[in-house]
Amino acid sequence: MRTASLRENPRSFGLVPAFLIAMSLCSCASTYNSKAGAAHAALFRGDYDKAAELIDKVEPSSRDRLLHLMDRGMILHAAGRFDESNRALAEAEELSNAYEPKSISRETSATLWSEEAVNYSGDRHEKVLIPVIRMLNYILLDQWDEALVEVRRIENVSERVYGKSGGPPNAFATYLSAVVWEAMGHIGDALIDYRRTGKLDKDLPYYGLDLKYSASRSGLASALPSSESGAWKASENYRRQKGEIVVIVEAGRSPEYVSESVTTGLVSVQLPTVVAWPGGARDAKVFIDDVEAGSTHSFYGIGGDILEALAERQKRSFVRKAVKSALQTGLYVAGAELAKEDEVEAQIAGIALIFLGISMSAAEKADERSWRSLPSDFGVGRFFVKPGKHDVRIVAEGGEVVTELSVDVPSGQPRAILARLYGSGLRREKIERAEPRETAEARKRAAKIEGELAAAPGDGRLLIDLAYARMESGDFAVDGLLTRGMKAGGDKYRATQGLVISNAVRGDLGAARSWAEKGGHAKYARCLSIAGMGKGKENSGLAPVKEKGLVPAFDWFLAGLVREKKREYGKASSDFAAAYRLGLRGEEVEKKVMQSFRKADESFKGSEEGRAVMEEFAEGLIQ
Repeated sequence: MRTASLRENPRSFGLVPAFLIAMSLCSCASTYNSKAGAAHAALFRGDYDKAAELIDKVEPSSRDRLLHLMDRGMILHAAGRFDESNRALAEAEELSNAYEPKSISRETSATLWSEEAVNYSGDRHEKVLIPVIRMLNYILLDQWDEALVEVRRIENVSERVYGKSGGPPNAFATYLSAVVWEAMGHIGDALIDYRRTGKLDKDLPYYGLDLKYSASRSGLASALPSSESGAWKASENYRRQKGEIVVIVEAGRSPEYVSESVTTGLVSVQLPTVVAWPGGARDAKVFIDDVEAGSTHSFYGIGGDILEALAERQKRSFVRKAVKSALQTGLYVAGAELAKEDEVEAQIAGIALIFLGISMSAAEKADERSWRSLPSDFGVGRFFVKPGKHDVRIVAEGGEVVTELSVDVPSGQPRAILARLYGSGLRREKIERAEPRETAEARKRAAKIEGELAAAPGDGRLLIDLAYARMESGDFAVDGLLTRGMKAGGDKYRATQGLVISNAVRGDLGAARSWAEKGGHAKYARCLSIAGMGKGKENSGLAPVKEKGLVPAFDWFLAGLVREKKREYGKASSDFAAAYRLGLRGEEVEKKVMQSFRKADESFKGSEEGRAVMEEFAEGLIQ
């Protein structure tokens, strides 16, 4: 946004106050999570009819329509209203498909205001779970032919959202798909999904015997799992009777996203983080005709997929905040300029722009939306019995009776039962943000070297190694270690190289250049001369490569310093971001990325190139 254009035509902002009021009203509106909270609470205390009544009373905004349909489908599923659940989920799937790709205009709106301003289209695992729940509904309705349609749909949706064939990375969906294939007489297809199950988790129960059975029936060869794996664990009389009871377990409560303030570089940003509902049983004992038949087993925990989705959400949040921060700065500057004008209309427009920037800050919040009515775990129990009527009692770990019923089991096709397990008095617990993997590994190396130095305190090589390990973890106050290392006979070239890096990153370019000259690091000396005094040819032959590690990453940092000196701030921010992602970590580097990005032209900040720079930086930050 150019200040000049605002000053040339301040009347074009006559509607800003009205727009500001409208956005304030929008930002104060209740979120979908708050509207649906009572329905979620009723669901997880087992009051399914009340939950269904409450979810029907929720009036979602258009952007939350998909969430409402998914919640309604899941609640009706829990209530045993399987046909109604499938209708809601069919509509949800259609809407989810319609939301791909996302509207560019809505994404821009999300950059300026709350991230929840865009249509919610679902995380990848949620898109897959829509047909999975529909498959369960048909299994529970004893409509196996319809369940098979959903099996095929699961694979199609998975291939679309994950970009590869071979089924979803969800052992529950894969294993139940195999059960459906087998129930419909497609033994070869069942064999394929039993194999896939083992590839996802070799210690899951049943599938060793399932592979052996389906390979024998189909006449196809199949490698069997190790006899030491959990694949051979099974209930009594497994596959020795013609009747089968399949117990489907939905346990616990799905983790949730919450917004958390995180400061990095010069930016304070609201990033999503995850809270979980610990406790409660995941599996259950199954009694058939008052005889313990075995236990159910958890095949899929949703937490892993949520943490995977979290990384992508955090990246989007950071990029949006960086662009938004730049636009806010433009609003403040433009507003201050207009407020100085003599015309009252221009002054009003200026004040409105300033408050517009403030309201954008007030609207800052990470997207906390997710399919919160999902359980945390999905499990399976398979029990083979004689055909006929049987009394079944399912008891959660801990002794609570979940369900008791009589089932009439046919010959040759399974009869399915749904059991939902919930603990009592569960409270959310925050999952703490983990330190980046490479930083944590560098800290471990530093601790190990410190232990070795305790036994050999005068070892110059170890002192220099410790300095490098600390720099790799983001700590650049290591000059003492490096100079002591040189005096103790350590590698002078490596020590002076470290001193160049440590001083340059901390902003002392004069000291860095001096060490570069003393140590014979001509490339570093030339670049630091340009960065410090603006003399010499651009980059002085520096050609950074996309190779991970402290030293190659420093070449990108040097390139950024040269760009910065020449006031090419957009390209400088790109170089600093590359340095950070490749291994030059720490607060000082984060600040250089954000400082140069803020100084870049407004056109760069709002461009695809500018967003790409922030994406690269976020990639390293959230790794």
